[in-house]
Amino acid sequence: MRNKGKATRYPGVYRIDENSYWIRAKAVDLRTGKDKEVTKLIEGVSLQEAAQQRAALIEEESRPDSRCAAPIPASRSRSGSACSER
Repeated sequence: MRNKGKATRYPGVYRIDENSYWIRAKAVDLRTGKDKEVTKLIEGVSLQEAAQQRAALIEEESRPDSRCAAPIPASRSRSGSACSER
Protein backbone atom coordinates (compact mmCIF):
# COMPACT_ATOMS: atom_id res chain seq x y z
CA MET A 1 0.00 0.00 0.00
CA ARG A 2 2.80 2.36 -0.89
CA ASN A 3 1.78 6.02 -1.35
CA LYS A 4 -1.81 5.13 -2.00
CA GLY A 5 -3.91 8.26 -1.88
CA LYS A 6 -3.35 11.97 -2.24
CA ALA A 7 -0.81 13.76 -0.05
CA THR A 8 -2.19 16.23 2.49
CA ARG A 9 -0.57 19.21 4.20
CA TYR A 10 0.40 16.91 7.08
CA PRO A 11 3.50 14.79 6.44
CA GLY A 12 2.82 11.06 6.43
CA VAL A 13 -0.97 11.47 6.07
CA TYR A 14 -2.58 10.54 2.75
CA ARG A 15 -6.25 10.97 1.82
CA ILE A 16 -7.92 7.86 0.40
CA ASP A 17 -11.43 9.32 0.23
CA GLU A 18 -13.56 11.78 2.23
CA ASN A 19 -13.17 10.17 5.68
CA SER A 20 -10.42 7.58 5.11
CA TYR A 21 -6.73 8.27 5.57
CA TRP A 22 -3.59 6.22 5.25
CA ILE A 23 -0.86 7.18 7.73
CA ARG A 24 2.81 6.32 7.51
CA ALA A 25 5.22 6.74 10.42
CA LYS A 26 8.91 6.04 10.82
CA ALA A 27 10.61 5.73 14.19
CA VAL A 28 13.81 4.26 15.59
CA ASP A 29 13.38 0.95 17.40
CA LEU A 30 15.24 1.47 20.69
CA ARG A 31 15.99 -2.23 21.12
CA THR A 32 17.74 -2.66 17.77
CA GLY A 33 18.61 0.92 16.80
CA LYS A 34 17.11 0.40 13.34
CA ASP A 35 14.38 2.41 11.64
CA LYS A 36 10.91 0.93 11.86
CA GLU A 37 8.11 1.89 9.49
CA VAL A 38 4.46 1.52 10.47
CA THR A 39 1.49 2.07 8.17
CA LYS A 40 -2.15 2.16 9.15
CA LEU A 41 -5.47 2.74 7.40
CA ILE A 42 -7.86 4.90 9.42
CA GLU A 43 -11.52 5.30 8.48
CA GLY A 44 -14.20 7.68 9.73
CA VAL A 45 -11.92 10.43 11.04
CA SER A 46 -11.05 13.99 10.03
CA LEU A 47 -7.70 15.09 8.67
CA GLN A 48 -6.64 16.60 12.00
CA GLU A 49 -7.58 13.43 13.89
CA ALA A 50 -5.56 11.34 11.43
CA ALA A 51 -2.53 13.60 12.01
CA GLN A 52 -2.97 13.26 15.78
CA GLN A 53 -3.17 9.47 15.51
CA ARG A 54 0.03 9.50 13.44
CA ALA A 55 1.81 11.54 16.14
CA ALA A 56 0.58 9.11 18.81
CA LEU A 57 1.76 6.17 16.70
CA ILE A 58 5.24 7.68 16.37
CA GLU A 59 5.47 8.28 20.11
CA GLU A 60 4.25 4.77 20.87
CA GLU A 61 6.85 3.22 18.55
CA SER A 62 9.72 5.32 19.90
CA ARG A 63 8.85 4.67 23.57
CA PRO A 64 11.01 1.96 25.12
CA ASP A 65 9.26 -1.24 26.14
CA SER A 66 9.27 -2.27 29.76
CA ARG A 67 11.08 -5.43 28.67
CA CYS A 68 14.08 -3.63 27.23
CA ALA A 69 14.20 -0.92 29.93
CA ALA A 70 15.00 -3.40 32.70
CA PRO A 71 18.68 -4.28 33.12
CA ILE A 72 19.66 -7.81 32.20
CA PRO A 73 20.72 -9.70 35.34
CA ALA A 74 24.19 -11.22 35.26
CA SER A 75 24.37 -14.97 35.40
CA ARG A 76 26.07 -16.14 38.59
CA SER A 77 27.69 -19.07 36.81
CA ARG A 78 29.48 -16.76 34.38
CA SER A 79 30.45 -13.96 36.74
CA GLY A 80 33.75 -14.02 38.55
CA SER A 81 32.12 -12.71 41.72
CA ALA A 82 30.43 -16.05 42.40
CA CYS A 83 33.80 -17.76 42.62
CA SER A 84 35.27 -15.06 44.81
CA GLU A 85 32.42 -15.34 47.32
CA ARG A 86 33.25 -18.99 48.10
